[in-house]
Amino acid sequence: MVFLLSNDPRARFRPAGGTPAPLPDDARLAPAWLHAAHAALPSTVGVSAFTVLALVFEPSLAAFLAGVLAGLGFTALLGAYQVDPGLYFEPATGSLFRR
Repeated sequence: MVFLLSNDPRARFRPAGGTPAPLPDDARLAPAWLHAAHAALPSTVGVSAFTVLALVFEPSLAAFLAGVLAGLGFTALLGAYQVDPGLYFEPATGSLFRR
């Protein structure tokens, strides 16, 4: 699971190269908790909900899903080291900025 999550197939759709534009002075940045919420939805929250539901009906499935959650967490920790804290992405326009 960790291997699959760390080799994101969407990476081939990212534009190659290019330099990010400077971050505008009037840019408003979202708070860190909002970034965390967007990263956790729907995958982590959804798997957690299914794990709780499976715990009631099928404990062995709940154990498997707990392993999936551990894989998601481990992959998030690995991915945190690859994040450039100076880059900002505007999802509405697909623009990349550097602070």
